[in-house]
Amino acid sequence: MSLNQDLDPLTLRKVFAQHPSGVAALCAEIDGVKTGIVASSFTVGVSLDPALVMFAVQKTSNTWPKLRRAQRIGVSVLSSRNEGVCAQIASKKGDRFAGLHTHITEQQALFIEESTLARYLHLQRG
Repeated sequence: MSLNQDLDPLTLRKVFAQHPSGVAALCAEIDGVKTGIVASSFTVGVSLDPALVMFAVQKTSNTWPKLRRAQRIGVSVLSSRNEGVCAQIASKKGDRFAGLHTHITEQQALFIEESTLARYLHLQRG
């Protein structure tokens, strides 16, 4: 069985969604527009000094080229209780932030207030 031939992308996505991993919303306000992606490949503790995290972005992402221009990116760690938030920000249509409570820093990093952590991490572009 070849995965490339037997599983369409939607089926593969559903299968991968069953695998638990670290999930984070990476968001910023860019030119007055709230922009964000969900990274299910989120890894913490890459470095504590300086504080670094690691994540991967799909090559075909239309959002990442916009988001990577941000001076700072807000990292909101999500859990199973944030399933709806995760699905909304990952959506390819509609307002990804409609109805969500957010906080934007002076550096335009955007945080999801419904996220798991009370304290938020800042990912400085470097």
